[in-house]
Amino acid sequence: MSMINGITGISTETSTQSIADSSGADKDMFLQLLVAQVRYQDPLEPMNNNEYMAQTAQFTMVEQMTKVAEQQTELIAFQQATMASGLIGQEVTAIDPFTGSSVSGLVSGVEYNYGDPHLIVDGSRVSIDDIIATSAPGADTADDSSPIELVTTDDGSEPASEEDAL
Repeated sequence: MSMINGITGISTETSTQSIADSSGADKDMFLQLLVAQVRYQDPLEPMNNNEYMAQTAQFTMVEQMTKVAEQQTELIAFQQATMASGLIGQEVTAIDPFTGSSVSGLVSGVEYNYGDPHLIVDGSRVSIDDIIATSAPGADTADDSSPIELVTTDDGSEPASEEDAL
């Protein structure tokens, strides 16, 4: 849908775009608005340099925040991919979001669907987001017969060796 602004005469077009395309369009729109603002300003009261610099600084901040958000998204995708590949050979338990039933088994591989990792658990595809428990293969998770005990010294620090703990 194309619309022409009656004040500036600038044509704007609305469509569904990816974030990267939108970012490029935002830059172009900012520059068009800035040029229109300078072109149509009152010659008796020109734009204040401070206002111009403030607008430019705000635009730069928004641009940098957009870049940081994109980098965070990439980092999260990388972390999920690393985590998914680290689960190969491990026992996992997941909840099927559609049925609510529990799926357990050995992770034999990882598939990516639109960038999202899905584990192959005994022939079934399981989203990494649906995992509720992991364990080493053959480990009995219900057995708590060997609790971990932390030994500290009188001053609250950990002993340097086992002999110091005794």
